[in-house]
Order: sequence, then structure tokens, then C-alpha cells
Amino acid sequence: LIYAFILSFLLIAIFSTYIILKNSPRGIFRWDITGKFVSYGFPMIGLFVFDYILSFSDRLFIDHFMGSDMVGVYGANYELTKQILLFLMIIQSYILYPQINNAYEKGDQSSVHRMLSFNLNIFITIFMPLCILIIYFNQFISGIFIGEKFTESSTQLIPIFSVMFLLWGTKIYHFDYFFQLKEKTKYPMYILCIGSVINICFNIYLIPELGIVGAAYATIIAYLVVFIISIIVSRRLFANKFNVAILVKAGIILLISISAINIPLISNLSVIANIVIFIFIYSILTVKYNFQELKPYLKQLYH
Repeated sequence: LIYAFILSFLLIAIFSTYIILKNSPRGIFRWDITGKFVSYGFPMIGLFVFDYILSFSDRLFIDHFMGSDMVGVYGANYELTKQILLFLMIIQSYILYPQINNAYEKGDQSSVHRMLSFNLNIFITIFMPLCILIIYFNQFISGIFIGEKFTESSTQLIPIFSVMFLLWGTKIYHFDYFFQLKEKTKYPMYILCIGSVINICFNIYLIPELGIVGAAYATIIAYLVVFIISIIVSRRLFANKFNVAILVKAGIILLISISAINIPLISNLSVIANIVIFIFIYSILTVKYNFQELKPYLKQLYH
């Protein structure tokens, strides 16, 4: 399987490079571009190193303290939650970031600010309720996708991972845009370095005490610190308004949706029926009370 992945990526890299070079005019070597590549690109290497430590050091410590079986249980719940939440965030970033970058290069600061605000509003109105949905129906979701052998700790792990990846995705696919636009990629590297150290320290302390749940707590603490520092630093580089009204309305709509599926008549229905009712109520109320500020951008970007 690993060899197949390597071969497939190699073939894609060769073909895409050939297409790019074939359709590009021949250029000349420029030191300024090389310097830009070094100053922008090299910190990204450090960033990925620290991201790896932050994301996977917990599994090494679990293996050391508890054995490889617990690594499998932890990893299955971790990857399931990650794929459900981050998959849609990645699609959102592919749609929006080119638009933000294009407006920034043209010097259209008003459009940049509006699109960044829109991006954060998407996280509040779409990804936050998705996080709540995963938390509330975690046993049903884990039972379908990873099976009984790995669901022993799902009730404890998936809610922690859901909040963690909501923070992580917002950091990567919103606040990191500020660093990229300002070409300050060294800052995320330093921030992740701090997070990696925090994660390692808490893993050493919490795993012997709480087991794999301790590893989850260690990671979410590190992610929370990284998230807060990223907000503070990024907003100093590129100030952007935060729409409190959308957050408050989204929170109230979520409370109404959760309360509705806890009504005895509804809660006694099947899990799938409860999920459909939750999504239906949240969608209807969001369209009615929280959609007007998103509508212009939805038309512009998705049609």
C-alpha cells in the first residue's frame, strides 16, 4: 500500500511538472525570487516538522506507556474525527484562498477583509455545528466507520478530538492566511514549536495518569495554546473584524436544535432520524436568521 502511494504521487508529480514546464515560457535565474523562496519556504519545513511532533508524539508516548493496541484505538478515533472535520475545511480553503490572495495582490484591502470575515463566518455557521453533531452522535458515527474493536474509548475521545480539530482547522484555514499574506511563515513555525513542547510535557504527565484520554487532553491543551497565540499574533499583522452577532445567533440556533432532539417524542426515534431533524432545524433557522451576511459571497464563490 505504501509503495502504491509513493508510485502514484511520483507519477502525478512527473506529469504535472511536465505540463507546467511545457506551457510556461523559459525564464532567467533571479536572486530576489530565490531569496523569497528561502525566507518564505524554509520556515515551512520547520513548521511541518513541529506539526508532525504536535500531531504524532502522543502516539509514541501511548506506545511507550500502554502498548501498540492502545495506539490503534487512539489513532482510529483521531483519524476518523480529523477526516470528517478537516475534509470540508480543505475544500473551503481551496475555493476561498485563491480569491483572497488575488484581491491582496491587487491591493483591494476591502475585499480581503470581507472575504476573511466571510471565511470565519463559514467556520462558525457550518463547521461549529458539524463539530457539535459529531460530539452528540459520536457512538453512532464511530460504530459505522471504525467498528467495535476501536470504539471502546470513542465516547471520551471523539468529543475532545472534535473540539480540537475545530480549533486546529480554524487556525490553519483562517488565521494562518494572515501569516501567508504577510509572508511571515516563521511565526507559525515558532508557535508550533511552543505547542510541540507543551504537548510532549503534558503527554509525559497525563498518559500514566489517565491513559489515552490523557493523551487527548495533552493534545487539545497544546492546540488551544497554539490557537490563542495564532489569533493574537495574526491579528497584529492583519487586523480583521470579528462578527460577534453571527457567533451568538449560531450558538442560540444550536441550543434550539439540540433541545428539539431531546424532546421525548423525537429522542425516541432512530439515531438517523434525530440527525436529520437536527440538521433540518439548524439549517432552517440559519437560513432565516444568519444567512443574509453570507449570501452575497455564497453566490459569488460557489456558482
